[in-house]
Amino acid sequence: MGDSLNEIGIFVATRWEVAAIRLALDGSERQSISGIDCIVGRKGSWQVRIVQMGIGVERAAQVSREIFQRCPLTLAISSGFACALRPAEAGDLVVGTEVLGHGPEIVSPRGHPRLACDAIWGAYALRVAAQEGMAVCEGPVVTVPRVLTRAAEKAHMAQVTGGAGLDMESVSLALVAAERGVPFLVVRAFSDLVDEDLPLDFNLFLSPRSWVRGVWSLVKSPSALGGLNRLRKQSDTAAARLTEFFAVFLLESDPATRTCSAGAS
Repeated sequence: MGDSLNEIGIFVATRWEVAAIRLALDGSERQSISGIDCIVGRKGSWQVRIVQMGIGVERAAQVSREIFQRCPLTLAISSGFACALRPAEAGDLVVGTEVLGHGPEIVSPRGHPRLACDAIWGAYALRVAAQEGMAVCEGPVVTVPRVLTRAAEKAHMAQVTGGAGLDMESVSLALVAAERGVPFLVVRAFSDLVDEDLPLDFNLFLSPRSWVRGVWSLVKSPSALGGLNRLRKQSDTAAARLTEFFAVFLLESDPATRTCSAGAS
């Protein structure tokens, strides 16, 4: 498929999130840009590029910078799964009003980055969710350098940041989008809830050096299997919601005017 001026980039961390959003497209093909795995497809008048960034702020920054250099995007969306920082159900959506980095590893020359999401696109995303009867919360999305595994950690993060949701990539994408002058939006689905502990310390699986420790922790704690099954079901629910949302969001937006139907309200 050739380049298009009406191209949306949807950036996610994992192949499961890629697969969920790909189901919303009318047709697609796999491409590689400098070794970065992408799905390119169509929905309505849009060309859609789904980019698998990998997990974490550093990888997200590297991949998004490469994609922005090579692809003329009309809109960049950070999507995939998120942790809720407010009472919610699995599969509820979060639409970001802004993104902020939190933690010593996420510091710009001016301190912790804080960037606004595009208000017009955000309003349109909220309208789509309401139209389809999807539960959604609106607010800041916080990017952190590690997985928060305990409910107490999540509650503390919610208190100190006022965040609605939590992820590990959005602030990196927002910074690159701002450099390029491209509108930026966060739309994610909750797979991890604020009031529950995770069954394992998933941070052990983020580094090859600690992978064996992660596997050993699972072997030592067979009771974690029940929690993993719960998380799998919640992730399946979140994936289905992303498919439903983007099937409508991409079809009803209006690339011809470089805006969306919310802009007329």
